[in-house]
Amino acid sequence: MGTRVSGVLFFSGTDEALLAALATFRFLTIPQAVRLGIGGRENIGERLGRLRNAGYVGALGNSPLHGPRVHWLTKRGAEAASELLPPRAPLNVPSRAYRGGAHLRARVGIVDCHIALVLWARQAGYVLDSARTEFSRNPETLSPATTLAAGEGTYTPDAIFQLSAPDGRRRLLVLELERGGFSGSPA
Repeated sequence: MGTRVSGVLFFSGTDEALLAALATFRFLTIPQAVRLGIGGRENIGERLGRLRNAGYVGALGNSPLHGPRVHWLTKRGAEAASELLPPRAPLNVPSRAYRGGAHLRARVGIVDCHIALVLWARQAGYVLDSARTEFSRNPETLSPATTLAAGEGTYTPDAIFQLSAPDGRRRLLVLELERGGFSGSPA
């Protein structure tokens, strides 16, 4: 059982949840998908492999130098996700394959924080109204999507979240993730 997209492929419920999570978080590891409750580790790995082989998901391999295996939506995956998901803001999809680099572990950490906030908000009765990360697409400028004007300069936090409390009040959360540089990296 699943959903036919563009008349080509049937997606399982797990596939749909993975595509939605990738559209939301941009990058995702298997342990992060497990934390979101999408499924068990083996099932998620098998489904991501199937989506990768079909051209819907890209992946960067696991290595001590690059970090954990991360997945993202390809252009084809973004088109499928847009058919599966309700209409909303533009999908958070890279314009080209991600090549990794020095920021990969920080990006995985930012997604970990975003996931933790989503799970906490759900449990606490808050609504996460918006989320922007420094690696979110910014169609307005070449600056990161989280760049804030501060006096005569700018400040670029790792993420900015807006939440609505159960009493209706809105909260703004600015995230700066400190990892201690490469030498201080715990993993």
